Amino acid sequence: MIKKRMSKILLLSAAVLVLLLLTLSFAGCGNSKSSEMIQIKGSDSEVNLVQRLAEEFMAENSEVQIAVTGGGSGVGIAALIDGTTDLSNSSRPMKGEEVELAKGKGVEPVAVRFAVDGVAVILNENNNVDSLSVEEIGAIYRGEIKNWSEVGGQDEEVVRGDESIDKLELEIEEGCLALIATQQPMAKDLRKVATLFKMIVNLERMADYASSIAKIVCRIGSDPLIKPLVDIPRMAVTTQIMVKESLDAYIHENLELALEMIEKDDEVDKLHAQIFRELLTIMMENPKTITQATHLLFVSRYLERIADHATNIGKEVIFLVTGEKRYKTK
Repeated sequence: MIKKRMSKILLLSAAVLVLLLLTLSFAGCGNSKSSEMIQIKGSDSEVNLVQRLAEEFMAENSEVQIAVTGGGSGVGIAALIDGTTDLSNSSRPMKGEEVELAKGKGVEPVAVRFAVDGVAVILNENNNVDSLSVEEIGAIYRGEIKNWSEVGGQDEEVVRGDESIDKLELEIEEGCLALIATQQPMAKDLRKVATLFKMIVNLERMADYASSIAKIVCRIGSDPLIKPLVDIPRMAVTTQIMVKESLDAYIHENLELALEMIEKDDEVDKLHAQIFRELLTIMMENPKTITQATHLLFVSRYLERIADHATNIGKEVIFLVTGEKRYKTK
C-alpha cells in the first residue's frame, strides 16, 4: 500500500548509512590503501544524498574524513573490487561475474540497502482516502475508477487533470467569444482577449504532454532504469519555472519577466539535445535498452515542447504589453 506520508524512508536511509560509516571509521573495514580517508565511489543517482550524509557525519566527527565521488554504479563496483574504495554506491545489484571477480581478489562484498526509491501519491487534504494500492492508482489513471467512494473515500467524482483542462479550455473560449460579442473590446482590451485565446491553446497542449509523461511513467513502472536520471529532472525543473513565470508575466503584464523567461528555452533545448545523444549511444551499445530509452526520449521531447508552449505564452505577453509581434512563435 502507498501511504500519504513517506518522509520516514529517507530518515531511515540516513540512519543506516551513518551507522555504516561509523562502523567503518572505527573498525577499519575498508579496502582502500589510505588509512586517513574513507573513500566512497559509485552511482551518480546517489552521490548527492551520500555527499550530504557524509558532510553531516564529518561535522559531528571531525577526526574522520570522507571523500565521495560518482562515476556510475559500474565504476564504484570496479573500484571496490580493485581495493581503491572502501564503499561502493550502486543503484543495481552486483552481477554474478563481479562477485566472483571480487572474491578472486580476496574481497568479500556485503550489500547494505541504504536508500529506497518511492512514488508518493499526494491527495487533497480534504480527501479522506487513507491509502491506495498500486492497482488502484493505475485504475484511477486509466479512468476505470470514477468515484472516490470506490477506494474508501467520499462520494465524489474523480477529476482527471487532462479532462478538466479540456473542459476549462472550452469554458474560457466561450467566455471570450461572449465578451467580444457583447462588449466589443478595443485596443489593449482586445489584445488581452486575443492573447487569452492563444494562451488556452498552449495550456491545453501542455496538459496533453503532461498526461503523456504520466502514461510513460506507468509503462516503465518498476523496471530498473537504464541510466541515472540527471538531465531529465533538470529539464523538468526549468520547464516548471518557465510555465509559472509565463503565467505570472501575463497576470501582471510584466514585459521584463516574459523576456527573461523566454531566454530559458535555450537551456531546455540544450538539455534535450544532450539527452538525445546520450540515449542514442546507449541504444547503439545495448539494443535491449531500446524500449525504455525510447520512452525517456519521449519524456525529454514532451518537456521540451512544454517549454516551447511556455515561450509562446511569453511572446503573447510581449504582444499584449507592446502591441508588437517581435517574435515568431514555435
